[in-house]
Amino acid sequence: MCYELGDGIEQDDKKSFECYKKSAEQGYDGAQCSLGMCYAEGIGVEQNDDEAFKWFEKSAEQGNANAQFCLGMCYELGDGIEQDDEKALEWYKKSAEQGNEAAKKVLEEIL
Repeated sequence: MCYELGDGIEQDDKKSFECYKKSAEQGYDGAQCSLGMCYAEGIGVEQNDDEAFKWFEKSAEQGNANAQFCLGMCYELGDGIEQDDEKALEWYKKSAEQGNEAAKKVLEEIL
């Protein structure tokens, strides 16, 4: 996060990506979600929806509310996976149940 934000060190997207990847591969759900964002947005790495989905899914399955929201978006938009409104709704609900405000807002709009 320090490399991502430039907190106490020069900001560096590529180093941030590398640190998130190393941590994500060790199973840390927060890093898996952040790595998914790197792939989704092309931050420090070439943009890749398939890789973004993979890392969001790993994190979401461990209960990370932000990743659950992002996974819902992937299903809703068909990014990295076949579009599926039912699965999108399922992941949005899981995220909202944990207090994710963005997920709550999406649910209010679609329900």
